Amino acid sequence: MDAHPTGYHGIAKNPILFNKERYELLTGGTYWLSETPLVAGSKSWDTARARHANWVRLKEHKTGKELRVINLHLDHISEEAKLQQAKMVVAESEQYPADFTQILTGDFNSRFDSRVFNAVRAAGWKESYETLHGQNEAGHTGHEFEGTAYTKAASKGRIDYIWYRGNIKPVQSKIVKDAVKGKFPSDHFFLLTDFESSLTEKP
Repeated sequence: MDAHPTGYHGIAKNPILFNKERYELLTGGTYWLSETPLVAGSKSWDTARARHANWVRLKEHKTGKELRVINLHLDHISEEAKLQQAKMVVAESEQYPADFTQILTGDFNSRFDSRVFNAVRAAGWKESYETLHGQNEAGHTGHEFEGTAYTKAASKGRIDYIWYRGNIKPVQSKIVKDAVKGKFPSDHFFLLTDFESSLTEKP
């Protein structure tokens, strides 16, 4: 589907994995973070490459509750592209009621205090790590496979986030920095958040 299959354009796919024993896949899709979101591989706002968002709508077998997960990767160069791409995702999610559970994850290529997040916060999204640990610099997540020894850490800061809205709340959130024999499985540290329903059960 990518109109730019070679070079850097062919790397990021933004997959979403889920447990089939716990969830049923109701539907899902992809849209491109551009002024023509239904045109595969389309680019706008001087973005360095075609960027997209993947999403799935799931139903929990046990409870019948539904949720939506969106995974994206914003541009890494153009500030205007990041601003417009974030606004796009927020606007698209507004088709769902405010109390419908949605989780928005990804590499935003932006620090926590960036104006890229103005539209996200204004639309009622909350960031899971911030909810539990405060709105401040949590430390770098991108590390070029160098881990805690990454020399550019001070200038980079955290660029990966787990946002949420609807009837859930985070009960644990952390940055996972595990390595196996000194080798890291990704050039980014993983983020982990456990959520629970924020609704009070009726007797």
